[in-house]
Amino acid sequence: MVDPQVNPDQSDHRRPSATRMVPLRGVHVRQATPPLPDNSVVTDLDFDAFDALTFDCYGTLIDWEAGITVGLRRILDRHAVDATDDQLLEAFAAAESRLEARPYLPYRTILAAAARAVGQGLGIEVDDDEASEFGGSVGDKRLGFHTVWIDRRHDRPGSGATLPAVVQPDATYPSMAAFAEAAARG
Repeated sequence: MVDPQVNPDQSDHRRPSATRMVPLRGVHVRQATPPLPDNSVVTDLDFDAFDALTFDCYGTLIDWEAGITVGLRRILDRHAVDATDDQLLEAFAAAESRLEARPYLPYRTILAAAARAVGQGLGIEVDDDEASEFGGSVGDKRLGFHTVWIDRRHDRPGSGATLPAVVQPDATYPSMAAFAEAAARG
């Protein structure tokens, strides 16, 4: 959990006095139970208390740890190096964190540099092709990822605040509602 002194605007750490509700037309928001003071984990939710739930993507909706280990193992196998999943993930997390603390770099560049750092920690040199392959694995179909693009600006020119997709999506929908309808139809 993030310390509220570090990031007081983190939604799961706001004090009730700091919470600001912004009314949205057509959206009903019920007051949720405030977080427990000791930040303990709640394992039994009253789902009737919520009108909507939101999730982050990587690590929650996408098992990105599996993708990271598969991608790193491709490199390690070429060098006959063995490491546990936990060793790989911890080394990757440390490298990624250091890289993200610096000025902005595209995520593909961060991935490539993190692969090099993991390799260096295991005593191997990750070459340009290997680093590039791992860096390019975002949205990689070989890792089992499928990409859906919600093109909210489908009826307007330009990309607005969202950069254009760098991966060819498997499907494109004009809204989350259209995507949800398609998913419900199966």
